Amino acid sequence: MGWFIERWTTIKAAVGDKRHAVDGIVAAVIAVLEWAARSFEWWPLSTTPQWFVWLFIAAALLVVWLLNYATKLRTQISINRVALSVLRKEGVSLRNMARPPISDKAIWESWEKDVVDWHQRVIAAIREVSVADSIWFATLDVVDPPRVLPFVNDPAKGGSEPWEADRVRLYSWHDARLKRLDEMIQRSRGAWSA
Repeated sequence: MGWFIERWTTIKAAVGDKRHAVDGIVAAVIAVLEWAARSFEWWPLSTTPQWFVWLFIAAALLVVWLLNYATKLRTQISINRVALSVLRKEGVSLRNMARPPISDKAIWESWEKDVVDWHQRVIAAIREVSVADSIWFATLDVVDPPRVLPFVNDPAKGGSEPWEADRVRLYSWHDARLKRLDEMIQRSRGAWSA
């Protein structure tokens, strides 16, 4: 039953308000075909039942509307995929900026703000394609060590800043989000490719 409901929902979304015009369009086409059959004595049309012609025209309209809907979705997803790729590039740049130790508190606070802002923009861009994926992206469970390790000041040499532990933690979280974003973009290549 779920299969049918999913397909019906897609058809309703594809057809939209045009479904109210189907009867009028089909009636007009049938009237033209009947006039042509009488005027030009087209024998196949004169013997074809009206219900068959109605069904054929309605099916043709449905196919055209579904193709238009699929094309529109594919274009929208392709545009969103490009936006996610641009955000990924920006995220890599942010990660690389924090790889060396940050010794100035103003730079640290600015970087932290930029990472949080980037994260929110990525979630919003993903939400345009899939709410479920945006929730998955926003929820970090277990964070693996970063793929590109940050340089850490050695506290034994007196070089550690009070925010160093926060920088390494946020750096690790940011790298985990970059990895997830990369996985989403890679996974979407076959399904979303234009």
